[in-house]
Amino acid sequence: MQPKIKLCKSTLAPLFIVLLATVVSAQTFRGSILGTVTDPNGAVVSGAKVSAKNLATGLERSTTTDDAGNYTVAELPIGPYEVRVEQSGFVPSVVSNVTVEVASERRVDV
Repeated sequence: MQPKIKLCKSTLAPLFIVLLATVVSAQTFRGSILGTVTDPNGAVVSGAKVSAKNLATGLERSTTTDDAGNYTVAELPIGPYEVRVEQSGFVPSVVSNVTVEVASERRVDV
């Protein structure tokens, strides 16, 4: 004979709260901007500085492109951004009105 487990509402309520908190904490209210930087001939540009500036708050985050010309600026608060790319020997490039949305990746190739 197997023992019976008796669950009551007072036992299930804390369990439900823990499970709900786990699901809510997994949601993010941020997004990312990523892309590839190339020169006018299509060659990748490594080591370029890429800055993403939130036009509503002024928050700015920067990174550099890797050997393949790729970059990612992650965990950005949602909102409108301006992306600026700079590398010595090149004219700086600016892309405006890049909208970062919840849990999204916005691609901006420059």
